[in-house]
Amino acid sequence: MPPQRSNHPCFSTPSTATGVYPPFRLASLKDNYSWILTLTDEGGEPCGTAIVDPTDSLPIQTYFKHSPLPLLAIINTHHHYDHTGGNDYLVRHYAPRVYGSAQDHTRIPHLNHPLHEGTTFQLGQISLTAWGADGHTRGHLMYHEPQQKWLFTGDAVFSLGCGRMFEGTPAMMVASLAKLQQFPADTLMFCGHEYTLANAQFSLTVDPHNTELRQFYHTLAARRQANPRFATIPSTLGLERNLNPFLQLANPAFLSRANIPDQYRAAHSEHALQEELFLWLRTQKDEFVPHDDL
Repeated sequence: MPPQRSNHPCFSTPSTATGVYPPFRLASLKDNYSWILTLTDEGGEPCGTAIVDPTDSLPIQTYFKHSPLPLLAIINTHHHYDHTGGNDYLVRHYAPRVYGSAQDHTRIPHLNHPLHEGTTFQLGQISLTAWGADGHTRGHLMYHEPQQKWLFTGDAVFSLGCGRMFEGTPAMMVASLAKLQQFPADTLMFCGHEYTLANAQFSLTVDPHNTELRQFYHTLAARRQANPRFATIPSTLGLERNLNPFLQLANPAFLSRANIPDQYRAAHSEHALQEELFLWLRTQKDEFVPHDDL
């Protein structure tokens, strides 16, 4: 049997293709999410699984010990240990293919299927295309499944936030974030961490007059208060484009109302200002301390 579907509302929309199951969210460590894909054959029957960004954790090991389906592939978005730490255990026990950026051939454990931007690969009836997303790290990839409208973003983009710049530059981050404008608004975004509540708090300090953002925050805060393990992922790109300040660097409405220095209000028409604004926002976020009030 395939993994059970999550009760999260984002999974309530039926698949558009016969025999395709929505990604199964597996939480581990402090706030990591790995994503398990059920692979199907031409008849729509489950024939194996793949995992996006396995951690070195008991939940990952336990899941596959009890899975009736063979693990056929590991898909890594980047080399950080909390996204690749499970590779060694899974390769030793199940010998899956390991996909990841060719730039990380020395940094992703057991990488044997190196990818470049634009490379498409098939896993059962699922087709994934690699998109470069340098900035959090160099060589970071996102993976897009166009028919199902799935986007696995790793640590490049979070719900209402983005990754820290460990290896990249503001120019890299702005270019990577701009790529998300190319996907349909109803694309489901599967990121690597549960950071949404803290990101929403920060976003409100930048965009306090965004009524949709404020309503989202209060609804989310109430749900997390009732259930601290309530999951906010996946999100949709349509929601992110309206609420995530890092995806609105060229949005005139956001630039006119946001709490940002006046010199950045023309960023929609001056690309260099987008990079400066990104750096300003990222610095503010790095210094932001989340709080617990509603």
